[in-house]
Amino acid sequence: MGAVTALVGFEIVTLLTAIETAATETGVNAAVWLVFGLVYATMVALVGAFCGLAGGTLARPSSIIRSLHH
Repeated sequence: MGAVTALVGFEIVTLLTAIETAATETGVNAAVWLVFGLVYATMVALVGAFCGLAGGTLARPSSIIRSLHH
């Protein structure tokens, strides 16, 4: 869920920035924003997944302790 949330948020902001840039600047700058959104999508998804796993782990500290005992 962390990966999906991070990726959707990132792509929404990138797409809206590209639209705003296309309306106020050149089309080349808008294309740069779209390429930026595609290139960094994997990294954003991985960071979101890591943070989601870390948050899920911290939400249940007893499961961490139980896994250390076995």
